[in-house]
Amino acid sequence: MKNIFKISVLVISVCLVPLSCTPEEQRLDSGPESNSFVRITHTSDSYTVPAISGSGFSAGSVQWGDGRSDKYSSGLTHIYSGSGEYTVVIGTCNPEEITFNGIGGITDIDLSSF
Repeated sequence: MKNIFKISVLVISVCLVPLSCTPEEQRLDSGPESNSFVRITHTSDSYTVPAISGSGFSAGSVQWGDGRSDKYSSGLTHIYSGSGEYTVVIGTCNPEEITFNGIGGITDIDLSSF
């Protein structure tokens, strides 16, 4: 009986992993439900994430591009230790709308997986 339970848990776990995610996105994933990713490249010393919402929206993770990450929340700000170009990747589930409060310092916005 224990073996059947272990196999069932393994099969369920494998089935919940999104098949469309890259290995980088799977590391960002706060859970198996993340299915949308936004990539924002900027040259600012600090960055505040855009507001993301939707009727079934579920927050995910933010990878800041400098090796640090946080759980997504609207208005979350990160301060970098040095100048440079950083790519912020936000992983979420069921987003419907994204609102940028400012685009100063942004060099690229990739919404292809949003």
